[in-house]
Amino acid sequence: MRLLFVMHDSPRRGFLTSGQTPLPDENAARKCGTDLSTYRVYLKELEDAGVVSRTSDGTLYSRRMARDEQDRIREREKKRKQRDKPPKQECPPTCPPLVPPVVPSMSPHSSSSSSSSKYKTQFQKTQNACEDERAVTHSIVDVVSRHIARSMNLDPPELRPHRNEPQAVAAKIAEWRQRWPTFTISDHAVPCDEVVARAAAKCEEAKLHGSRVNNCLAWIDAVLDGCFRGGVWPGEFRESSAAPLKPAPVVAKPHIFVPKELRK
Repeated sequence: MRLLFVMHDSPRRGFLTSGQTPLPDENAARKCGTDLSTYRVYLKELEDAGVVSRTSDGTLYSRRMARDEQDRIREREKKRKQRDKPPKQECPPTCPPLVPPVVPSMSPHSSSSSSSSKYKTQFQKTQNACEDERAVTHSIVDVVSRHIARSMNLDPPELRPHRNEPQAVAAKIAEWRQRWPTFTISDHAVPCDEVVARAAAKCEEAKLHGSRVNNCLAWIDAVLDGCFRGGVWPGEFRESSAAPLKPAPVVAKPHIFVPKELRK
């Protein structure tokens, strides 16, 4: 077991080496806390049982530890390539796919030119509406991302795409739009994006240094929930209409007559 500890702490994990050369038996015995003769006796038992192996230059190594180290290096390289891969530009979840409508077959006596122009006009309107919705979505995502980056004290004040932080903000905004399409503030209907932008500005003022994007989004989520329940803007509070509490009446203690003989 001590020999495994020495192999694990070796510069070449899993191999009993000192730098680039095999570790001498005297040094290995000293690291294992035993004398040279006892170390060689136990080492011969391990080699006879096939527990340890040797390389071509005679270096002892653990097959399991060397295999685990190769798997760890391979997984680390795989994760690095995934982080460096640029994110895909996805359509917002609220925007329908731009699929041109199928023009139904027309009878020989009908006007095909007018029908085709009508369907083309409808498709163009749908396409323009989707493009406008994408522009609005990207604008509110940029605003919220900028406020969160400043709250986290990032330099430059931009979220990191390689950590999927802008994608997390876009998904959370889509969830807020579905949960709270409009807010009723001072008896007026206010769009969700306007309240979200103000809540993100309050998050920037809070200066959540050292926090992650998910923590900032949870902070904004709590603020929005309070705005929806209280009907106020982020950072404001509804004044209580309840009457002030009156002090409790003072009840006089009853007087008990004590005869003079019993008084002390």
